[in-house]
Amino acid sequence: MRFSNLKQSIKSIKSIKSNTVFILLSVLLVVGLMVVYMVYTATHYTVEFYQIPNNPIKNNIRIVFISDLHNHEYGENNQDLVENIEMLKPDLILSGGDLVIESDSDYDSALDLCRELSEIAPLYGITGNHEDQRTYIRTDKELREKFEQAGLKLLANEMETVEINGSTIELVGISGGEQQFDKYGAREFMDSLPDKKADVRICICHVPITFATKLNEYSFDLGLSGHTHGGLIRLPKLGALYSSEEGLFPEYSGGLYELENAPLIISRGLGDSSLVPRINNPHELSVIDLKRY
Repeated sequence: MRFSNLKQSIKSIKSIKSNTVFILLSVLLVVGLMVVYMVYTATHYTVEFYQIPNNPIKNNIRIVFISDLHNHEYGENNQDLVENIEMLKPDLILSGGDLVIESDSDYDSALDLCRELSEIAPLYGITGNHEDQRTYIRTDKELREKFEQAGLKLLANEMETVEINGSTIELVGISGGEQQFDKYGAREFMDSLPDKKADVRICICHVPITFATKLNEYSFDLGLSGHTHGGLIRLPKLGALYSSEEGLFPEYSGGLYELENAPLIISRGLGDSSLVPRINNPHELSVIDLKRY
């Protein structure tokens, strides 16, 4: 009986060791796959195409929309990104803000990118909360001037009219988001805008919820936004998990939305500002055709 018990004990020990090894190998495999996935998502992006028909422009106008780069680089000095954008042959390039990280004083890569992009097509955009925090909290008073010198025309509660392919576009740039709209001049600016004289009016605002709560009473043909990073984690059928403005399961996180006054495109962004990994949510380069097919 004692010998039988000993054999049973040895068997149990071997079984426990075998199970432990299996569990450890499984954990290592899962961790390894997660690392590979995180590296892949950090170095790749999808090109998302959007079509906005039903406007009076004479010929198609292709817009490349970049947002939330956060000092990220695709290839050395962003050459992969630049070459991809050049191949897309945009007529206009727009930025939705957050090209920098507010805590990082070195954003030369973003400035270099703007220099190269401005050689491809006219480059306009707005600041995001990270540029605003660098400017007003970290007193980086030269930031705006640096980006302007790099070829990015920043619109801070301003409108600029551009002529492209025989048509005119009014670019409306909003400063701040929903919480700043009534405090720092955005409402006053929008209230003072004249009636549209161009073929198309495009409104750019960094924080997307602003379009649903503040900009829904104004007239324009297309809204562009970013900021939410696609909700970071996107769950099958449920969509985005979280955004700082809307909390869990935000309604506005990424893609094309048909609002009452205009369609809204929200970019999932080209970079990240924290260590929280993206899951089922690749970075995005947005391509918008105003009249094609």
